[in-house]
Amino acid sequence: MTDLTDETCARQPRGATRISPSVPAPSRRTDGLISAGVGAVSLAVYVRTLLPGTGYSGDTAKWQLLAAVGGVGHATGYPLYIAVG
Repeated sequence: MTDLTDETCARQPRGATRISPSVPAPSRRTDGLISAGVGAVSLAVYVRTLLPGTGYSGDTAKWQLLAAVGGVGHATGYPLYIAVG
């Protein structure tokens, strides 16, 4: 039986070449900067597309209030919207 030590296991077979990547892996700092940039762009798009105030008609404000208090919006009631809201 052969004793395999760390040194013999670490050797490469004959004729094998060591493959080194041509492009280095990005650093943690680069990953952090990319993440911060994506977050900043996402926040800017979100803020730019927000609906100002409670909406353009009184109906939007009414639906926000009805979802909070559990009221009935119209004759049909829109029960699913009120339950989910």
